[in-house]
Amino acid sequence: MQNNGQAGSRAPVPAAGEECDVRVDRLAVGGKGVGRRDGLVYFVERGLPGQLVRARVTAVKKRFAEARIVSVLEQSPDYAKPFCPHFHECGGCSWQHLNYEAQLRAKRELLRETFARLTTSTNVEVAETVASPRTRHFRNKMEFAFGGSLRLGLHALADPATVLDNKTCFLLPEAGVAMMREAGQWCRDSGAQAFNAASGQGFWRHLVVRHGFASGQWMVQLITAPHPRAKGIGRALAAHLRSVFPGLTVFAHHIRRAKTPVAVGETQICIDGPGAIEETIATVTYRISPGTFFQTNTAAAEILYGLIAERAGLSGSETVFDLYCGGGGIALQLASKAAKVVGFEASPESVADAEASAARNGLDNCTFVHGEVLGALRHSEQRPDVVVIDPPRHGAHPDIMRLLTDIGPRRICYVSCDPATLARDVNLALDHYEVSSISPLDMFPHSHHVECLVVLDKKSRTQRT
Repeated sequence: MQNNGQAGSRAPVPAAGEECDVRVDRLAVGGKGVGRRDGLVYFVERGLPGQLVRARVTAVKKRFAEARIVSVLEQSPDYAKPFCPHFHECGGCSWQHLNYEAQLRAKRELLRETFARLTTSTNVEVAETVASPRTRHFRNKMEFAFGGSLRLGLHALADPATVLDNKTCFLLPEAGVAMMREAGQWCRDSGAQAFNAASGQGFWRHLVVRHGFASGQWMVQLITAPHPRAKGIGRALAAHLRSVFPGLTVFAHHIRRAKTPVAVGETQICIDGPGAIEETIATVTYRISPGTFFQTNTAAAEILYGLIAERAGLSGSETVFDLYCGGGGIALQLASKAAKVVGFEASPESVADAEASAARNGLDNCTFVHGEVLGALRHSEQRPDVVVIDPPRHGAHPDIMRLLTDIGPRRICYVSCDPATLARDVNLALDHYEVSSISPLDMFPHSHHVECLVVLDKKSRTQRT
């Protein structure tokens, strides 16, 4: 592995399984540490800038190698002792060993690098990352998977196909973790097996736990494969959890037939309780059903919504479009500041919740359009002054950005949790719009994920030419 020192020579490419010492220099999009040795780039799982590590190569590509740490020879100055006993085996909190201030700096830098690489926009400063008000027990929703014989928890770091038997998790409030543990034990005692995506056999698939921080309400959603006795099994689990946790507000049971291992139900076969929980952000109270999208960090969402309202620059006379509006999180916050707000959303459950929330809060200037977002936008006869867009992680349909440049709102506020798709979509609008601000927010402490608000302002005719 050592360079022989001759001019023009290059060290042999390592083979998978070999070990070598690597100095980690920076963090990459995706969260891995990056180092260079003998002309080859190494992506080191959970490597931190400043570390010198003994690493075992796990894969070799044409221009880089992937590796895992065997031992740390020199520690990073930004190292923090992990507080979760599952850290070294769990695939969840990949940056828990990086102190929080360094996490915030890293997220800003990754955004800066991504925009420089993927857009033609220049000289736009990325603001400092806004910290999450809570860095532990901050999530209002967690998805746990069933696996093996019979485990319930998160996916393993070394093998994402393996499910851990998590005893704790510092992302969700402790009461929710207790519900997960109790449900896991009950399911183990049932004798039914975890679903196996490869064979299509088994019953238990996912358990989703949701919490309303303001209301104190809890929801448990069970997702299983089809079974003749599925409804009875679900009701029995609901009764058991209610006997242990009197604060459980809603229990929902959904069937999923598709083999893809995602925590999304296709058919609801049981609902125990009112069918939804409530959450309040600022002055707006929201209805949240099992399938409705809602920001997972409630306290940080309040900061995000406030920032959007500020950057939208509303005077009270505008028409605002909110694309991919989910359960109306952003739309309902802006309704009191605009003449009219129209939300566009493909999920009928989310639209129903948004409409119910608008009625509950007396926001009669806020309406919602159900349908595929691009098609609904094309057929809209209204013209917005301001557009807010908050698409899924994979970003907006490219035709949406092109259509928005034709519609020509004076301002676009784009919210994203994926820097690469955000930069890609922003770049599609830069012939007609200029980036006025880039504001990262930490919705996901201890992970490499970062939420970002980019504000695009329409160029004048002179600027476009």
